[in-house]
Amino acid sequence: PVDLLIFDEAGQISPELGMACMALAKKALVVGDDLQLEPVWNLTEYTDRELAARARIWKSGDMSAWDGLFRRGILASRSNLMRLALKSSKKTQGKTLGVFLSEHRRSVPEIVTFCNTLAYRDRLDPRRAEPKKRLFPAIGYQHVAGVCERIGKSRVNRIEARDISNWLLQNEKRLLEF
Repeated sequence: PVDLLIFDEAGQISPELGMACMALAKKALVVGDDLQLEPVWNLTEYTDRELAARARIWKSGDMSAWDGLFRRGILASRSNLMRLALKSSKKTQGKTLGVFLSEHRRSVPEIVTFCNTLAYRDRLDPRRAEPKKRLFPAIGYQHVAGVCERIGKSRVNRIEARDISNWLLQNEKRLLEF
Protein backbone atom coordinates (compact mmCIF):
# COMPACT_ATOMS: atom_id res chain seq x y z
CA PRO A 1 0.00 0.00 0.00
CA VAL A 2 0.87 3.66 -0.52
CA ASP A 3 1.68 5.62 2.67
CA LEU A 4 0.05 8.89 1.58
CA LEU A 5 -2.06 9.48 -1.51
CA ILE A 6 -2.70 13.12 -2.45
CA PHE A 7 -5.71 14.07 -4.55
CA ASP A 8 -5.70 17.59 -6.02
CA GLU A 9 -8.81 19.06 -7.67
CA ALA A 10 -10.81 16.31 -5.95
CA GLY A 11 -14.08 18.03 -6.87
CA GLN A 12 -13.40 16.84 -10.43
CA ILE A 13 -12.89 13.17 -9.47
CA SER A 14 -15.89 10.86 -9.55
CA PRO A 15 -16.25 9.00 -6.23
CA GLU A 16 -15.95 5.45 -7.58
CA LEU A 17 -12.61 6.25 -9.24
CA GLY A 18 -11.23 8.13 -6.24
CA MET A 19 -12.30 5.49 -3.74
CA ALA A 20 -10.74 2.71 -5.82
CA CYS A 21 -7.40 4.56 -5.61
CA MET A 22 -7.92 5.39 -1.95
CA ALA A 23 -8.30 1.70 -1.13
CA LEU A 24 -4.58 1.35 -1.94
CA ALA A 25 -3.46 3.99 0.57
CA LYS A 26 -2.94 4.11 4.33
CA LYS A 27 -3.80 7.83 4.40
CA ALA A 28 -5.17 10.34 1.93
CA LEU A 29 -4.96 14.10 1.63
CA VAL A 30 -7.92 15.33 -0.40
CA VAL A 31 -7.73 18.88 -1.74
CA GLY A 32 -10.33 20.59 -3.89
CA ASP A 33 -13.52 22.56 -4.11
CA ASP A 34 -16.92 20.93 -4.28
CA LEU A 35 -18.36 24.12 -5.81
CA GLN A 36 -16.12 24.28 -8.88
CA LEU A 37 -15.88 22.04 -11.97
CA GLU A 38 -17.73 18.76 -11.66
CA PRO A 39 -16.33 15.41 -12.73
CA VAL A 40 -17.17 13.77 -16.02
CA TRP A 41 -19.40 11.04 -14.66
CA ASN A 42 -19.16 7.57 -16.15
CA LEU A 43 -22.50 6.29 -14.82
CA THR A 44 -25.97 7.61 -15.53
CA GLU A 45 -28.33 8.36 -12.65
CA TYR A 46 -30.50 5.46 -13.86
CA THR A 47 -27.58 3.03 -13.51
CA ASP A 48 -26.69 4.52 -10.13
CA ARG A 49 -30.26 3.94 -8.91
CA GLU A 50 -30.24 0.36 -10.16
CA LEU A 51 -26.95 -0.35 -8.39
CA ALA A 52 -28.12 1.31 -5.16
CA ALA A 53 -31.34 -0.74 -5.22
CA ARG A 54 -29.43 -3.99 -5.87
CA ALA A 55 -27.05 -3.21 -3.01
CA ARG A 56 -30.10 -2.55 -0.82
CA ILE A 57 -28.95 0.91 0.20
CA TRP A 58 -31.92 2.53 -1.53
CA LYS A 59 -35.53 1.49 -2.08
CA SER A 60 -36.73 2.36 -5.59
CA GLY A 61 -38.88 5.48 -5.59
CA ASP A 62 -37.81 6.79 -2.18
CA MET A 63 -36.58 10.21 -3.30
CA SER A 64 -35.93 11.43 0.23
CA ALA A 65 -33.50 8.54 0.76
CA TRP A 66 -31.99 9.20 -2.70
CA ASP A 67 -31.33 12.82 -1.73
CA GLY A 68 -29.73 11.50 1.47
CA LEU A 69 -27.33 9.38 -0.58
CA PHE A 70 -26.50 12.48 -2.61
CA ARG A 71 -25.82 14.54 0.53
CA ARG A 72 -23.51 11.77 1.80
CA GLY A 73 -21.55 12.08 -1.45
CA ILE A 74 -21.63 8.44 -2.46
CA LEU A 75 -23.49 8.58 -5.77
CA ALA A 76 -21.34 7.76 -8.78
CA SER A 77 -23.62 9.79 -11.08
CA ARG A 78 -23.88 13.02 -9.09
CA SER A 79 -21.05 13.32 -6.59
CA ASN A 80 -17.30 13.76 -6.41
CA LEU A 81 -14.41 12.66 -4.24
CA MET A 82 -14.22 16.04 -2.48
CA ARG A 83 -17.84 15.85 -1.29
CA LEU A 84 -17.29 12.29 -0.12
CA ALA A 85 -14.09 13.24 1.73
CA LEU A 86 -15.79 16.21 3.40
CA LYS A 87 -18.58 13.99 4.65
CA SER A 88 -15.96 11.57 6.04
CA SER A 89 -13.73 14.26 7.56
CA LYS A 90 -13.27 14.49 11.31
CA LYS A 91 -11.56 17.87 10.91
CA THR A 92 -13.84 20.88 11.22
CA GLN A 93 -13.32 24.61 11.03
CA GLY A 94 -16.27 26.25 12.74
CA LYS A 95 -19.34 24.82 11.00
CA THR A 96 -17.27 23.80 7.96
CA LEU A 97 -16.13 20.22 7.46
CA GLY A 98 -12.49 20.00 6.48
CA VAL A 99 -10.35 23.11 6.18
CA PHE A 100 -11.66 26.02 4.12
CA LEU A 101 -8.96 28.04 2.37
CA SER A 102 -10.47 31.50 2.37
CA GLU A 103 -7.65 33.59 0.88
CA HIS A 104 -8.14 34.00 -2.85
CA ARG A 105 -5.27 35.45 -4.85
CA ARG A 106 -6.00 34.39 -8.43
CA SER A 107 -9.02 36.40 -9.56
CA VAL A 108 -9.64 40.14 -9.55
CA PRO A 109 -11.89 41.37 -6.70
CA GLU A 110 -15.04 41.72 -8.87
CA ILE A 111 -14.92 38.04 -9.81
CA VAL A 112 -14.26 36.94 -6.22
CA THR A 113 -17.15 39.13 -5.05
CA PHE A 114 -19.47 37.53 -7.62
CA CYS A 115 -18.40 34.01 -6.57
CA ASN A 116 -18.67 34.95 -2.89
CA THR A 117 -22.27 36.04 -3.36
CA LEU A 118 -23.19 33.13 -5.63
CA ALA A 119 -21.65 30.20 -3.78
CA TYR A 120 -19.35 30.92 -0.84
CA ARG A 121 -21.55 32.92 1.58
CA ASP A 122 -18.95 35.73 1.63
CA ARG A 123 -16.26 33.48 3.12
CA LEU A 124 -13.65 34.22 0.44
CA ASP A 125 -11.11 36.92 1.21
CA PRO A 126 -9.95 38.60 -2.05
CA ARG A 127 -6.19 39.22 -1.86
CA ARG A 128 -5.37 40.31 -5.38
CA ALA A 129 -4.97 44.04 -5.92
CA GLU A 130 -7.09 45.88 -8.47
CA PRO A 131 -5.26 46.07 -11.80
CA LYS A 132 -3.88 49.52 -12.58
CA LYS A 133 -5.06 49.28 -16.19
CA ARG A 134 -7.78 47.26 -17.88
CA LEU A 135 -8.61 46.62 -21.48
CA PHE A 136 -12.03 45.10 -20.75
CA PRO A 137 -14.28 44.87 -17.68
CA ALA A 138 -13.60 42.00 -15.26
CA ILE A 139 -17.00 40.45 -16.02
CA GLY A 140 -18.73 40.75 -19.37
CA TYR A 141 -21.42 39.02 -21.35
CA GLN A 142 -22.22 38.56 -25.01
CA HIS A 143 -25.28 36.55 -26.01
CA VAL A 144 -24.65 34.12 -28.85
CA ALA A 145 -27.67 32.28 -30.25
CA GLY A 146 -25.70 29.13 -30.94
CA VAL A 147 -26.70 25.52 -31.36
CA CYS A 148 -25.11 22.76 -29.29
CA GLU A 149 -24.32 19.61 -31.30
CA ARG A 150 -23.08 16.23 -30.12
CA ILE A 151 -20.09 14.71 -31.86
CA GLY A 152 -19.38 11.37 -30.25
CA LYS A 153 -19.23 12.05 -26.51
CA SER A 154 -18.28 15.71 -26.99
CA ARG A 155 -20.40 18.78 -27.50
CA VAL A 156 -19.69 21.45 -30.10
CA ASN A 157 -21.20 24.88 -30.69
CA ARG A 158 -19.89 26.00 -34.06
CA ILE A 159 -21.72 29.36 -34.03
CA GLU A 160 -20.27 30.24 -30.64
CA ALA A 161 -16.78 29.15 -31.73
CA ARG A 162 -17.07 31.29 -34.88
CA ASP A 163 -18.21 34.33 -32.88
CA ILE A 164 -15.34 33.95 -30.40
CA SER A 165 -12.85 33.65 -33.27
CA ASN A 166 -14.32 36.76 -34.92
CA TRP A 167 -14.15 38.70 -31.63
CA LEU A 168 -10.49 37.72 -31.17
CA LEU A 169 -9.68 38.80 -34.73
CA GLN A 170 -11.49 42.12 -34.26
CA ASN A 171 -9.65 42.80 -30.99
CA GLU A 172 -6.28 41.21 -31.86
CA LYS A 173 -4.38 44.48 -32.20
CA ARG A 174 -5.75 45.95 -28.94
CA LEU A 175 -5.05 42.70 -27.07
CA LEU A 176 -1.49 42.44 -28.32
CA GLU A 177 -0.76 46.11 -27.60
CA PHE A 178 -2.13 45.77 -24.09
